[in-house]
Amino acid sequence: MQTIGLSLAETFRNLTGETDSELAKEFARHFHQRADLKMDSLTVIYDSVPSVMRSLRAVDLRTGIVTTKLHYRIKSILAANNLEDLFDVIVGADDVAKTKPDPEGLFLALQQLGGSATSAVYVGDHIVDAEAAEKAGIPFIAVLTGKHLRDAFDRYPHRAIVESIGDLPRILLS
Repeated sequence: MQTIGLSLAETFRNLTGETDSELAKEFARHFHQRADLKMDSLTVIYDSVPSVMRSLRAVDLRTGIVTTKLHYRIKSILAANNLEDLFDVIVGADDVAKTKPDPEGLFLALQQLGGSATSAVYVGDHIVDAEAAEKAGIPFIAVLTGKHLRDAFDRYPHRAIVESIGDLPRILLS
């Protein structure tokens, strides 16, 4: 649980204490081979996601995903769940040189969306999301569906901390 949301290199370091980058690359290669077999079918989309995303679409909000997962994997998961038309941009770990908490992925998403940090909101359920938003100067909304409790997000600038994705329309559309 302590490695969810981290890059694979950081996951490897946390699990093993090893700092050898070649070993981390080998770990990532094996991880991706296994994930290619299992991740799509084992990924569960929260029940409220389709309706929330459709409500945001209905008012012409542009949306994107910035993730430490690979781009093609997110596209595949969205397609398998008939959600691909609800997101304008996907930025995966393979689209950037540095993954979250580095803000590079957020900046790339903003560039592709044609937006600015002040016109955007970043929603996430992990501390690396809060850190990336802070570094990018993007307002942040924490969702408590991940491993972190409310108090973990209190130390980061945030627009809101919500219990679930289903709370987002109330905040974003008000």
